[in-house]
Amino acid sequence: MRIALTGKYPPFSYYDSEGNLAGFDVDVSREIGKRLNRQVDIVATEWDGILAGLLAGKYDAIIGSMAITPERARKVHFTEPYYESGAQLFIHRDNPAKVYSIEECDGRKVSAVLGETFQHYLEQNYPAVKVVTLKSSVEIFELL
Repeated sequence: MRIALTGKYPPFSYYDSEGNLAGFDVDVSREIGKRLNRQVDIVATEWDGILAGLLAGKYDAIIGSMAITPERARKVHFTEPYYESGAQLFIHRDNPAKVYSIEECDGRKVSAVLGETFQHYLEQNYPAVKVVTLKSSVEIFELL
C-alpha cells in the first residue's frame, strides 16, 4: 500500500536527524498498514501535486493535513478527520510594524503553502494582501 505525504510538515511529517521520515502522519500511516495487515510504502511528494498523484494512481492514499473542500470532495473520498486545526497567522517576534491580525496586512506580503486552502482563502478574502507561495511551512518559517 503506497501512502503519500510531504515530509515537510513537522510535527506531522518530516525527515529526522538520520534522514528517515518521521512524525504523526508517518505513525498513522504505519498503524493503518498494521491494522489492514498490509505492507506500507510511504512516498514523500510535493504538496501542490499530491492530489494529482493520487488521481494518477501513483499511490493509494494521502495521509496529511488536507482541508476537505467541495472541489476536492468531488474528486476523492475523505475519511473522518483524525484531528482538527485552523488557520494561524505567525508574525516575527520583533514585529516593527505592529501588525497583529490579517486585517492589518493590506499591501504586505503573507506567505502560504502553494495549493493549500489558506492560499486560496487569502486570495479570495484579502485581495490587497500580497500572497507569497512557498512549498512548505518549513520554508515559510525560515523566510520569517
